[in-house]
Amino acid sequence: MNAISDILIHPGDGEFDRYLTGWNTRIVHRPDYIVAARTPEQIEDAVRFAAERRLPIHVQSTGH
Repeated sequence: MNAISDILIHPGDGEFDRYLTGWNTRIVHRPDYIVAARTPEQIEDAVRFAAERRLPIHVQSTGH
């Protein structure tokens, strides 16, 4: 988990609700984690983290 610990956001973290809100506010999501990836390498680390734990992955773009 070290590779993504800086970008992994849990429910209860101060930033969780801000990252949770996408452009369509009528749809409510409650994921176990949010990954605030900014680079391709961080995305790769996040996918590896999920795959090792057999966690489902869903992508939500929140900006340009």
